[in-house]
Amino acid sequence: MAATQDPEAWENTGKAPALANDGWFVLPGKYVYAAGGYTGGARRAEVERATINADGSISDFASANRTLITARNGDRSIVHDGAVYVIGGLGSGGGIKTIERAEVNADGTLGPFVQLAQQLATDRHSMSPLVIGDYLYILGGHSDSCTCDPTQIERYRLPNVGTGTASVEVR
Repeated sequence: MAATQDPEAWENTGKAPALANDGWFVLPGKYVYAAGGYTGGARRAEVERATINADGSISDFASANRTLITARNGDRSIVHDGAVYVIGGLGSGGGIKTIERAEVNADGTLGPFVQLAQQLATDRHSMSPLVIGDYLYILGGHSDSCTCDPTQIERYRLPNVGTGTASVEVR
């Protein structure tokens, strides 16, 4: 079988922030966001942002003037109905069950993060989030605090807060 030729070669379009070596990336509108991560021997709470340029390239990252409530890495994120959700991960004390939410402003910037009262049933990191309708499903991943079954699927009904759109982080 002959190899197919790609129409264009890969090219460098920007530099990822050092803090996001295990953080999350999400595309609400015209920005790519990176939050959390693990650098310098510590988990991070900072949020950085890069602009998606008209030609599809990505600018260098700079501070988005936002922080997560809990420093974490190994978390996952989704965008649903005008809000970003940061789910689980690893914190200084091990696995995290919390979910943080920030509303996406009309200009694509983020509002402050708030912690939801609802938590994951099991702390998880490196899991796969999936949005179906108004539900967030959490599949797989790892838990550092229990011998639980990572094949258990969790479901949470997401509140409606805005635009009616949903997307999932692509890593």
